Amino acid sequence: MTGPLLEQGGECQAEVFVVHRPGIFSTLQNDGRRGRMHLGLTDGGAMDLPALRWANRLLDNPPAATAIEITLGGLVLEALAPAHIALSGADARARLDGKPLANWETHRIRAGQRLEFGHARRQMRAYLAVAGGLTGAAPTVPREGLGGLHNDGQPLRRGDRLFRQANAAPLPCRRLLPPPLRPLDDPARPLTFLPGGQWKNLPEATREALISTRWRIHSDSNRMATRLEGPPLVSLPGIRSEPLAPGSLQLPPDGRPLVLMSDRQTFGGYAVTGWLTPRSLCRLAQRHPGSTLQLVITDPHTARREWLELLELPGAFRA
Repeated sequence: MTGPLLEQGGECQAEVFVVHRPGIFSTLQNDGRRGRMHLGLTDGGAMDLPALRWANRLLDNPPAATAIEITLGGLVLEALAPAHIALSGADARARLDGKPLANWETHRIRAGQRLEFGHARRQMRAYLAVAGGLTGAAPTVPREGLGGLHNDGQPLRRGDRLFRQANAAPLPCRRLLPPPLRPLDDPARPLTFLPGGQWKNLPEATREALISTRWRIHSDSNRMATRLEGPPLVSLPGIRSEPLAPGSLQLPPDGRPLVLMSDRQTFGGYAVTGWLTPRSLCRLAQRHPGSTLQLVITDPHTARREWLELLELPGAFRA
């Protein structure tokens, strides 16, 4: 038995969930939009890309298939049809009809069952993928008013009905990602960055303080930028606006660093001291406001190797 079917764009979609409670901030995300920065449109996409890709891989979905990014938790869904799901990222204490569901695993759900997420433990963002992938205009970017279930840039709302691709093949058995392969974060491990931009033009005292300070994540952090609290650093006067990549480490005139995240602006005129490595950027996306971090310099070869190793793990699934 399946839920109602919908024909759209020549593809058949099956109704899979209705939202009973949207949680704190739950959005439809994929791996981001590409080739639109020249139009002023940011990439957007999952804040923890490896977590999204692993959830999809557990289900044999394409790596960029649309899933739900659940920030902090609180999402409550009712299943409208049988489906296989996978959970990854933060442990948001998921429960199916009151029974706990393990993270980094696949699960089978039946029509009428209630899927609830509690408050995320230690990390910030959990991912819920569905076999076949969810439909909708992903990525959701609230700043631009683009994407999302209603293509208005808004997070999920009570009463929203979610669809998946109707031709998803059922999984023959339960799958899980063994603990040694799970991309979990060690909060004591520093975040790495590549110096660049205006790095060489900054005062030496600023460069030294940037890597010696124990920074605290400000509560006013979001999908656009993570603000760091600490002693103000001496920056540079406004510079000519230039393109901004994910992980850009900006130093505004107030001297408190910003790390630009998935929904960042595409151009800016603050001094750029460098760029967080992709792996460290995903780790930062899982850190709660109030937690502390330290920055250390790395080299391009190491940054590339760590990122490729993370995304191209051998995929040892066990049933």
